[in-house]
Amino acid sequence: MDRLSVRLALIALLTLSSLQCNRQFTEAEPAQKSGPVRLNQTFSINQDQEVALEKTSLRIRFLFVTDDSRCPSDAECVIAGSAHVLLRVTGENNLTSQLVLEIPGEVSMPYEQNEFVNHRGFQFKLLSLSPYPVFGREVREQDYRILLLVT
Repeated sequence: MDRLSVRLALIALLTLSSLQCNRQFTEAEPAQKSGPVRLNQTFSINQDQEVALEKTSLRIRFLFVTDDSRCPSDAECVIAGSAHVLLRVTGENNLTSQLVLEIPGEVSMPYEQNEFVNHRGFQFKLLSLSPYPVFGREVREQDYRILLLVT
């Protein structure tokens, strides 16, 4: 490698390091109280949080984001990408199942046009997944939060 290449590589490395150091960390919103949430009303869940649905035996836990290929907000992409989240749904007699929900990238949030997914006699709609990706910024798993509607 010649000196110019080494300098360019060093500048790129320092720039990336600077971006990492300048990341703004915000505390995740406090976990939702353990009280039940209502059917037909939107509610949010932090990753690894569980909520109970009022007047039902249903409990929903946001396990994790299985993949997030949404186009970063500050980038130009050929495709918008999408993200998938995994939920654990527990019902009567503690019968447990898993449910994957998808949300596309580059859509307004909440994304009301997202389709409902039928599961165990209920309809689930993923309205948002935050934070939205930004180029060069890594999202910590514990910072993910979803907005969900169950009818």
